[in-house]
Amino acid sequence: MKAGRNWTLLVYSLLSITLLVFSFASYSLSSTISMSLFYNSAQQAKAEAITPQLTSSGDPSYSVASQQYRTSTVATLPNNFLTYENPEYGITIQYPSSWEKIEYPRIGVGAVGNDLVANFLAPLVNASDHWREHVMIQLLNKTQAKKLIPQSDTTLAGRHAYKRVDNTTMVISSLDTNTAQRLQLKTMEVWVTIANGDTFLLNYKAVAARYSDYLPTIQKIFESFKIESSTVSHNSTIY
Repeated sequence: MKAGRNWTLLVYSLLSITLLVFSFASYSLSSTISMSLFYNSAQQAKAEAITPQLTSSGDPSYSVASQQYRTSTVATLPNNFLTYENPEYGITIQYPSSWEKIEYPRIGVGAVGNDLVANFLAPLVNASDHWREHVMIQLLNKTQAKKLIPQSDTTLAGRHAYKRVDNTTMVISSLDTNTAQRLQLKTMEVWVTIANGDTFLLNYKAVAARYSDYLPTIQKIFESFKIESSTVSHNSTIY
């Protein structure tokens, strides 16, 4: 009987030890899984915090604030300007480096009443565009200058000048497609008369819908226009 009782106690002890080991193993496994899930969640949250999010334009941005800062910075970056100098006419002017410069040979205002000095053309907006915004410089004699009708006073080359803004229409025909397109244009003319009575005319012409878009650049171009002091009349008047 004693041997049987001892055997029974041994079996119970073994069962208790087995259950204890199994319980500890289960607890360890559960703890490991919980810690693993917590660690992974923490890592994921950290990754989301430092990973750039793509904006609608595909540009990586770490935050809305940084995106707005970058956009405003790009918007305020000045264009690169080149200086055009013409000693024959005694003038200088600055224009964007991305614009095309065209110079014309000097004929003399006595021949036809005006000289085309230079033209600065903006790049085409797209492949199907039919118009390039531009600024043209002309020199007019007294007879041609009389045809200019000012709307307001302004300043050009540091001198009293005149300004006019008009809306016009131009029809552009295509020989390939035998079609015609009507463009609504807007023109700004600013002019100043020099010592000998001739007049420098700066003409900005753009598609009406894009006119305002170029105004900040046009203002810089016009403000950079200079005439040699010996050429400009101190009492310039419009004829």
